[in-house]
Parts: sequence; structure tokens; C-alpha cells
Amino acid sequence: MSIRVLIADGEELMRLGFALMLESQSGVEVVALAQNRSQAIELSRRHCPDVVLVDLDGAYLEGIAAIRGIVASEPSPSVIAVASFDCDDAAFDALEAGAAGYLKKDASAGDLLSAVRDASGGGVALPHWVISELVRRYRRLAQAPETAAECKLLTRREREVLKCVLEGLTNAEIGARLWLSESTVKSHVGAVLRKLGVRDRVGAVLYAARYGLLSGK
Repeated sequence: MSIRVLIADGEELMRLGFALMLESQSGVEVVALAQNRSQAIELSRRHCPDVVLVDLDGAYLEGIAAIRGIVASEPSPSVIAVASFDCDDAAFDALEAGAAGYLKKDASAGDLLSAVRDASGGGVALPHWVISELVRRYRRLAQAPETAAECKLLTRREREVLKCVLEGLTNAEIGARLWLSESTVKSHVGAVLRKLGVRDRVGAVLYAARYGLLSGK
């Protein structure tokens, strides 16, 4: 089954460029192109894509609002924020709004495809500098107890799944590593997110950074 992608960008050349790069790859289908953020929300509800690329250039706050609107729809697609700049605050705002990834517009076709595949599989599509910044911020700001009480609620298998999630593995990759079906992995991931009290995998990464899990505690 193809990964269904919606591209929302105010620049026609950028929309068409991303579309050409993605459609040249097997297993990817661009289902719609949106010229602005409000159109992106409407088309997302109409076409039910797996992944939506949302432009943050220009009207930045409108882009963040569009991410919130898109992830609030049912079924909720994964959103990758796209911008022409490296900016910690922009990436952080996009993640807080519900995005599962952040990508620069000058990314290679390989990086774009990898991000789309990771996001569609339930993974987190983030460059290393974004993850490093998230960890730095949460370690600085958090005043956490020595042990995260929620982690005590996890079963041994759920802890294994959480470790894989923190490594950025998709459901299929987790299944291959732990010898589980994708449906079983999906159930375990859902249980982990509920017990940790977070909405998605990005929330799990932030939780792990906050409680020192990324440092092996």
C-alpha cells in the first residue's frame, strides 16, 4: 500500500518540486497539493493522507496553527513541518503543535523520502540537532523526581518497546527486532503512551529526556 502524502506550501515551485521527488519513488502517492494553511486542513480531512508536509516559511504562526488543525482531525495524519531555516524554536513550536517531524526545504530526495516513511510508520522524523536541543532544554528545565512513577507501570515488554521508540524505530522495525507482529507492536506502543500520559512518540521522547531515560538511567 502506498504512503499517501499531502503537500502544503505557499510556493508553487516548492509544492511541485516536493511532489516530483516523492512521486518518483515507489510506494508513495501525492494525493493533493495545498496552496495555503486553511486549504491544507480542508484537504487533509477530505483525502485522509498518511503524511502532511506543512510549510512554516512566510506566515509562521499560521503554519503552526495549521499543524494543530491537521493533527486534530480524525483519522489524524502525521505532520512534517518544512522550513528553509534551521531554528530550534521553530522545530520546538512545531513539535508542541503536534508535528512528528521537521525538515529543511533543501533536504535531499533521500532525506525527504526517509522522513515521510518514518512519519508514516509512526516514527519521529527529526534531524539530530533537533533531538539534541530537545534533550538539552528538558534536562535544563525539568525538576523531576529520581524515578518516573509512570515507568514503574510498564511491563518488561513495554519497556523494550519504549527503548525502541526512543531509538526512532518504526513499528515494522520494532516488530523485526522483538519478533512481534506490527499489530502487536502498535498495541504495545499505545499502552506505553497511555501509561506515560503522552499523546504520541514525540511526547515519549520528551518524557524520556525529562526523566533521564535517554542517558540510560
